[in-house]
Amino acid sequence: MKLITALGIDFKLTVQLVDFFNGNFDYKPEFNFIKNEFANQKIDELYLILTSSEKIKTSFETLKKQLFTDYPNLKIFSIQLSFEDLRTNENDKELKQTLYKQVEKIAGKNLLVSSGGLKNITQRLLEAAYLFGAKGYFSMTSDETLNLFDSNLKDIRNRTKELNVQFTKTSDLLKERRTKAFEKTHSLTDNFSSVYLLPQTVLEKLLTEKITEKDLHWLKQLPKTDLHCHLGGFGNAKFLKKAAKLILEDFKTDLSKLKSQVENFFGCKTFEIDFQKFRQKFPAQNHCLENLQKFYSSLNFHDLDFVTNAAFLKLLTENQVQNLMFEDFQNSFKNKGLEVYTQIGNFGGSALLQTEKLLRFALSELFKASLEQNVRYLEVRCSPENYTKGGLSGTQVLEILLDEAEKFTGLHKNFSVNFLVMGTRHKDVKLIE
Repeated sequence: MKLITALGIDFKLTVQLVDFFNGNFDYKPEFNFIKNEFANQKIDELYLILTSSEKIKTSFETLKKQLFTDYPNLKIFSIQLSFEDLRTNENDKELKQTLYKQVEKIAGKNLLVSSGGLKNITQRLLEAAYLFGAKGYFSMTSDETLNLFDSNLKDIRNRTKELNVQFTKTSDLLKERRTKAFEKTHSLTDNFSSVYLLPQTVLEKLLTEKITEKDLHWLKQLPKTDLHCHLGGFGNAKFLKKAAKLILEDFKTDLSKLKSQVENFFGCKTFEIDFQKFRQKFPAQNHCLENLQKFYSSLNFHDLDFVTNAAFLKLLTENQVQNLMFEDFQNSFKNKGLEVYTQIGNFGGSALLQTEKLLRFALSELFKASLEQNVRYLEVRCSPENYTKGGLSGTQVLEILLDEAEKFTGLHKNFSVNFLVMGTRHKDVKLIE
């Protein structure tokens, strides 16, 4: 079996790690399961991570002398670092590269990692174990009655029942770390397991630190590629109000009639409508707009739902549209799941983009917004069949989008566009035929 750990100034802890597996000492009965887990295997290879500190060098020589005396068949390997303490990014880079390279060589079910020396070294060692594979994490502490640092080795070996032993499988460590870092988040985080390989301090920083104006400016200047950008998901409240106005220019509607219907339905003036009143009328599991179509059906205002949607948006102010989209989490998306995110866009997409005028307007606005963010290549994901409720065919929809893209890219040579066309298939078989 192999054990890898960092060596601290006090060599006695490392001796205890080896003693547990290779020696004949008595420990608390509750720790017998650990030896059973390893079928009483012994450590035959010990890998020690050493900083350049003179005290660490002295500790290493003392440790070798002790272990070679007690366990002559034990092989000891040193992993030398060039720094005394972890102070700079360059130090951390060296540490990471050195440990990853070493652990990759010895990784496997017979490898144990343990704590010792600098905590940052242990952190990187665990990351390497997650990546390349190890049996798990092994560590030892003592009861309050025994001070490992002030006691001599002989005294510690006579009092091993005052030591506490811990072993955790690598898979359990990763689950524990995930829970600790994202204990209140949606299960969607399961898709990003590699995030948990970051140091805990970095995880906490990502969760708590807010981006600054300086950061935003820098990010905006970076050349970008935007892949799989949903045409239907594009558009804020301001865009939706403009889109609604364009639709109503081509479809005659009686807004005063709709206003009366809406006010009777909610029991308030239109300017008083907010997400809470929506939820009172339509109890929602995830988002108030998940019942938007049910609301439109109850109004029976127009044969085309996208016209009803446009007329309702016309009655609302931009702030009201914003309120209904983002409810009470307008300033924070933390702990919000994918179901909520997708329903934020129920006012837009196929609920509006059903005419040539709207398709051209939406695509043009998307292109302009992309240019403002210095996007050089944009991949637009769309489902032409979803935009055919206003009389257009799927082919016509695609031709309109391609034509608008050609016109725009002709005027902006550093900007290119491609389309990712979704073949919508969840329809009646007769319609497909």
